[in-house]
Amino acid sequence: GTYMLVLTVGLNVLTKSVAGAFSISASLMCMIYALGTVSGAHFNPAVTVAVVASRRGKCSPEEGAKYIVVQLAAGLLAARTYCLLTGDTFTSLKPAGSDWTQVFIAELIWTAVLAFIVLSVATVQSSLSEYFGLAIGLCVTVGGCAIGGISGGSLNPAVSLGIASSGDLRAVWHFIPYAFIELSAGAMAAGLFYVTQPSEFQTEWMGEDPAAEVEEGAGVLMKEVSGLDDVVPEGSEAAFKAEKLILPSVQK
Repeated sequence: GTYMLVLTVGLNVLTKSVAGAFSISASLMCMIYALGTVSGAHFNPAVTVAVVASRRGKCSPEEGAKYIVVQLAAGLLAARTYCLLTGDTFTSLKPAGSDWTQVFIAELIWTAVLAFIVLSVATVQSSLSEYFGLAIGLCVTVGGCAIGGISGGSLNPAVSLGIASSGDLRAVWHFIPYAFIELSAGAMAAGLFYVTQPSEFQTEWMGEDPAAEVEEGAGVLMKEVSGLDDVVPEGSEAAFKAEKLILPSVQK
C-alpha cells in the first residue's frame, strides 16, 4: 500500500500531471479499501504514530515500529521505481521558493489534519467502513491542493524519504526535518482526538465485557422494577404507568 502511494506521488510530480492531488488521493483510497482488512491500512508513519499514541489498543508500540520500518523501505523502493520509469529525479524535497518556517507550519497542520481524520473515521468504535477510505483520500486531495506549492504537500515521512533519496544527495538531509515535523503532527493528532472524542476513552470503567455488564445491570434494574409490586399494587394505574416508563429504557 505504501509502495503504491509513494510511486503514484513520484510519477505524478515528475510527469507534471495536472491532476496529481486527485490521482494520489485516489491511489490512497483504493489501497485503503483493498488492504485495510489486511494491515489496517498503515501506509503513513505519521498516521501509525497517531494510532499508537492514542493508546486504545489499536496498535502497540512494537507493532507500530515494524509498520514504520516497512513503510520507509517501501518509500525507498518506490523512489527507485519512479526514477527508473521516468528517467528523471527530484531536485529537492523542499520547494525552493519556501523557507523552513513555512514548510514546518504547512506540514504540521495538514499532516495533523490527515492523521486526525484517520483516527476519527477509521479507529472509532462505530466506524463507517464504507466511507472512511473516501474521507481519508479527500483529505489528501485538500492538503495537496492547499500546501503543494508551499511544502510539496508530502504529509507522509515515507513520501518524504522517497523524494529526498531520489534527488540531489546534498539535499537528502531535508528528509530529517520533514519526518520530524510529520511524526510530531501524528502525535498532536492523537491529542486532538483525545480532546474531541472523549467517549472513545471511556470504556475502561465497564470492564472487559461491556455487553455482559450492561445486561447484568439491566437485570438488576428489572429486579428493582419488580419490587414495585410491594409498594404499588399490581394492575393499578400507577403500576401501569411505572412499567410503561421504565421497561422501554431497560430493553434498549
